[in-house]
Amino acid sequence: MKGIKWDYLNYAMLAFLGLGLEMGLLLFVEPFIFSGTITSQYSSLQKIIHWVATMFLWVGMIVYIIVDLKKVKKFDVFNYTKPSYKGIVVSIILVIICIGMNYYDWHTLKIMAEFQSKSFILFLFQYLYYFVEIGLVLLILICGQAFFEENFQQREGVPYGGLVLCFTWGIVHYLSKGSLSTAMAVMIYSILFGLIYTNMKKNTLWTYLLILLAFII
Repeated sequence: MKGIKWDYLNYAMLAFLGLGLEMGLLLFVEPFIFSGTITSQYSSLQKIIHWVATMFLWVGMIVYIIVDLKKVKKFDVFNYTKPSYKGIVVSIILVIICIGMNYYDWHTLKIMAEFQSKSFILFLFQYLYYFVEIGLVLLILICGQAFFEENFQQREGVPYGGLVLCFTWGIVHYLSKGSLSTAMAVMIYSILFGLIYTNMKKNTLWTYLLILLAFII
């Protein structure tokens, strides 16, 4: 559309593409180095290699986006605005809702279920993988929010970044998992994450930590 500035949305899509690099490993690289072993039959070492390779690609994408945003758009991803007391309380409630959804899905705390079902080393590497994944998720939120605010000057506090996350990270879970219920849950998480971001006044560090807790617990 004429007059629309697409830069921020392009960065959001680039972060989303970054998440998709994992599929590239699964489809085109690992079948060759793991002699065609399917993912459900990966050994512990193969799982760790997969997670480390994925994290390497993701960290590279995160650094590239942060640096390029600063260079091209003069946009600093690291926002240190102090959130209001009300915003903190609302965000904590949203995190509790996310944890409740996890509990309903796992029938216990997600982090406990994964700790009990894996060796310590597998648990450690998977959670390092989650830490990096949330970095890309946050970039989609930040850039999606910036896109709408730059172009449409919409009302402050509306989680537009969450909507962008909903239709990227959420939908890809349907395509990768083949489960509508899983995709719907992730789409709900996306909106809640967007609300956490706006309620925390876009404070990058606190938003990251709260979203991480909401995702892993």
